[in-house]
Amino acid sequence: DILSESPWKFLVAVDPEAAQERSGDSAEPVRLEITFTEKYPEELPEIEVKYSHILARHATALKRHITEQAEEFLGSVMVFSLVTAAKEWLEAENLSTAQDWGAEEEEEDGDGRNERNRAGLLKGIVGVTPV
Repeated sequence: DILSESPWKFLVAVDPEAAQERSGDSAEPVRLEITFTEKYPEELPEIEVKYSHILARHATALKRHITEQAEEFLGSVMVFSLVTAAKEWLEAENLSTAQDWGAEEEEEDGDGRNERNRAGLLKGIVGVTPV
């Protein structure tokens, strides 16, 4: 989905096949929101991970992985390669299955808030956003 043309910003579904196996809030695929800078591909695009069925820590790790991959492709067009890398990472981490990690694996920190509830705070800080 194209979100804007100036600058170019779009959403790409990373795991649409796996999302079809899920239901409810978990049916949304992990998506990458990619914004090209004026100097793309000589400069990294801005990347945000949108998710509903994985935990914030998974999305943060995925973003870190994608950013590392993007640095290797600097100077070349890279969107297809980044989406492929994201899909492979989700599969390797067993996160592209029908399991709803957001419901199954909530973790509490010291003051009792769970990671799922804190996920909204990560938006804009680490570039990961629950959908």
